[in-house]
Amino acid sequence: MSHRKLRIGIFLNDATVPGAGGAFTQREAIIQSIMQAKTEHEFFYFFYGKKPAGAEKFNYIPLKGKIFAYMLKQLYRATGIALFKKISPLNRALVKNKVDLLYFLEPNYQPVVVPYIASVWDIFHLHMPFFPEINEKEEWEKRERMYQSGLRRATYIIANTNAGGKEIAKYYLVPEEKIRVIYSPVVDSMYKKEHPNSVSKKYSMPEEYFVYPAQLWAHKNHIGIIEALARINSVYKQKIHVAFVGSNKGNLDYLKNEAAKLGVKEQVHFLGFIPTEDLFALYKNAIGSLYMTFLAVEGLPPAESFVTGCPVIASRNSGLIEQVGEAGILVDPLDSNELADAMVSLKSNSRLRNSLIKKGYEKAKKLRKEEFAKKLIAVFDEFAAYRKRWGQ
Repeated sequence: MSHRKLRIGIFLNDATVPGAGGAFTQREAIIQSIMQAKTEHEFFYFFYGKKPAGAEKFNYIPLKGKIFAYMLKQLYRATGIALFKKISPLNRALVKNKVDLLYFLEPNYQPVVVPYIASVWDIFHLHMPFFPEINEKEEWEKRERMYQSGLRRATYIIANTNAGGKEIAKYYLVPEEKIRVIYSPVVDSMYKKEHPNSVSKKYSMPEEYFVYPAQLWAHKNHIGIIEALARINSVYKQKIHVAFVGSNKGNLDYLKNEAAKLGVKEQVHFLGFIPTEDLFALYKNAIGSLYMTFLAVEGLPPAESFVTGCPVIASRNSGLIEQVGEAGILVDPLDSNELADAMVSLKSNSRLRNSLIKKGYEKAKKLRKEEFAKKLIAVFDEFAAYRKRWGQ
């Protein structure tokens, strides 16, 4: 059955914010997947802010008036008056470019006049509303309003795990047939073959260390790792180092103070945000990677670890059980003793480490951009068959 060639909009919000950490990297990988996909559909990239590198090669369409757009969004949601939606910079650009379907790459939905695809990374705010990053500055209310208004109206919803998809259907009462589960891809730079040892020296890292790429939010549970290091010191009489890679989100001073109190200050290395190429090198040289988040969703660090041959120790929760499975060691994120035991075991047991690396490489085959693009294009093609039912 033939289908209509679509004009598909991709909304990037702010296209150039690498300091956003995993969100930026994930978005970069998805854009790479779409740009390299074999499809007849035409793509238009809408964004606020500075034009990204290489934009001249594609249909990148800058939007002006971000503050004005935010005000219109709030007015529309408060009053329901359609005019506030129609005159926004994004909607005017969508109409001008005759876009058939809009894809929100991240959970930052805008009221739009065309059918759209909504991405959902997590509904963490429902599970653990007490963390300060959710509890403060009305963040819980902002997320809930966005999901309540955006998900039911969406044509399709992209979830990154089956567990996540079921939760979306349960809590937001959307038909399960609207939800598509597509595992996130990994950026090209993580597939290098080199083994650059010089990066460890650049960041003054010892020869042996674990790496934890996560911004310093409370829910990322860096404190659990610091407590595990203290246990390893006292019980196993070993000093293990950890590189914390990610921007400070208000928790840095607290973590430094706790590390000092527990006597592991010299073993904890706060590297801040670093380029993707350097993170690749840290993965390649590490004993293993840690992912101790309380988020019950697919995580980018485990995926990157699989690709780079870095064994994973991750939180034992629904999303990571599905993502990591037997390709890593899963522990209770609240139990620093269990984490300490897992870290020592991975460091000392080469057979275990090699087994996890092998299983990780098998997992990595499902994370290639081609796999992501194939499933995403299938969603576009399905909508194209519906879109053929009416004219302009």
